[in-house]
Amino acid sequence: MLLSTSGTTGAVKLVRLSGRNIHSNALAIADYLEIGAQDTAITTLPLHYSYGMSVLNSYLAAGARLVLTEESVTADGFWAQARGAGVTSLALVPTQFELLDKIGFQRATLPSLRYVTQAGGRLDPILAQRFAHAARAEGWQLVIMYGQTEASPRIAYVPPEAVLDNVQSIGRAIPGGRLWIENGQGHPIEDAGIAGELVYQGPNVMMGLCPVAHRSGPARRAGHPANRRHCAARDQRLFPHHRAGQPLRQAVWAAHRPGRDRDAVAPRRPPRLCVWR
Repeated sequence: MLLSTSGTTGAVKLVRLSGRNIHSNALAIADYLEIGAQDTAITTLPLHYSYGMSVLNSYLAAGARLVLTEESVTADGFWAQARGAGVTSLALVPTQFELLDKIGFQRATLPSLRYVTQAGGRLDPILAQRFAHAARAEGWQLVIMYGQTEASPRIAYVPPEAVLDNVQSIGRAIPGGRLWIENGQGHPIEDAGIAGELVYQGPNVMMGLCPVAHRSGPARRAGHPANRRHCAARDQRLFPHHRAGQPLRQAVWAAHRPGRDRDAVAPRRPPRLCVWR
């Protein structure tokens, strides 16, 4: 499968995903979200978007149901359809959280709700805290997640029981994956406060980048250096890179999500959710 992504770099690229990539990620998501045959999701996102695709695939992998709708989460028709189908989960991006916050979303709107997932960008910490508190008070779960299309797409998640204390964390690696920070020589960073690169390893890492036609020249092969500049797959490892002369534009894997123009830095103290094996 070919999926288009610009990631955090703003440069459009085509990602090549194998059946194994997609299947392994679907199984991992179904595992940590504990999706069962009794669960029902609804299409809150386009299926050609990697996040929306992952909802479809993880629910199919678990033998669960997916309700198809073209309604917005702000439409009365959406909630009527969701209630009628007994929808148990919602997959949302930050903009949708902002919309639901404005209309005063409560579980009473969807009594069958079991959990809400968040991905597709950084969720404002204050808003994340607000929804985390609502989840605890109303008896549903908020699961903050991190991913890239290059990883089919899920890389990490914050367990719902830890969300309140870790709203700025990308959490722990998904089942079957690994996360760590390494230096420019490819060695893991063990000391605190040292800048490095976030590295992910798992069976869901892309095959590489697809040739893309450019107006300024012929199509480039997936192995062309210009296509490997931002993210290179090597031995099933995903290495986020940065443009020459610009700061690393990736989130730190454990303690915090830094801004777009800050280097990833190893946490000053071992955080609860880090995976360092």
